[in-house]
Amino acid sequence: VDEANQDENLAAKVKQIAAEAEVVATQIYGQGMDVREQQDRAWAEETTSIFDLEQLEIEAEQRGEEVPWANPDMQHIVPGFDADGKMSIGGS
Repeated sequence: VDEANQDENLAAKVKQIAAEAEVVATQIYGQGMDVREQQDRAWAEETTSIFDLEQLEIEAEQRGEEVPWANPDMQHIVPGFDADGKMSIGGS
């Protein structure tokens, strides 16, 4: 079997799966937003913004506390994410 043909078939299957996953995710969660749209939505819905988080971080530092997202020991990292904030998906 031609190795290049296998690579093309695999690439085509991956693209098809990605396209289907995007359709499903959009159906479940709605259309994606860019950073500005997310910030505008947080403002309009009066939810926590990056500025609120910054203020919480400053206040915690003033009290001698650490916020979970600034913990150098990585004890409060969300499961599935590495120290750089990248999500680990699938096998190694």
